[in-house]
Amino acid sequence: MLHYLVARATARLAGSGRTRKAPQLITGLMASADGPMTDDMRPALDERRELVEARADATLDAATADNESWIMALGSAPRDPRKVATWRRHARTVAAYRDCYGITEDSPLGPMPESTVQKIDHVRARVAVEQGQAVTSLSASGSAP
Repeated sequence: MLHYLVARATARLAGSGRTRKAPQLITGLMASADGPMTDDMRPALDERRELVEARADATLDAATADNESWIMALGSAPRDPRKVATWRRHARTVAAYRDCYGITEDSPLGPMPESTVQKIDHVRARVAVEQGQAVTSLSASGSAP
């Protein structure tokens, strides 16, 4: 029941506006709670989302400070503040994936996953790696995103 309520509360409107679809996020990272819910559920979900994001930020900051190999694979953070926010969002997704699945290897995503849930998250994290690299490439070339 709790899973249903969380999914319903964080679902996004589909193109038609009549139905809702669940957000595509790494396990542990949550969308903001915008769907129908009880008054006491919204603050609880918002607090949980903030805590999870803070942990992902701390994981990313520690990896950056330690010059970990996996963070270097994403490329250096751009200097442009607008691009830094985009790069950090992608890097945070990778950090959350690594934290969630206990990945300690040098490569950003570690070994190929075996479980279905991790395979889905692996694809999302791989896209985040590619998008983070693209932001870095655009910054290096001076092009706009």
